[in-house]
Amino acid sequence: MSDDEQQQNQPQEEVKSEDANATINIKVVSSTGEEVFFKIKRSTKLSKLQGAYANKVGKDVGSIR
Repeated sequence: MSDDEQQQNQPQEEVKSEDANATINIKVVSSTGEEVFFKIKRSTKLSKLQGAYANKVGKDVGSIR
């Protein structure tokens, strides 16, 4: 079976256009199992998320990774 025939037999997936300002939900889990949830835009830098997490749990940014 050629590649063309294999591609025709497989169902085609829809390609969704993603909004650059769409938000995503992120769950950060600590080593003790504590969960903190954030809702951020796709364009938000992870360093900003890391700083927000540090403030929320009351730790220094340098002490988390």
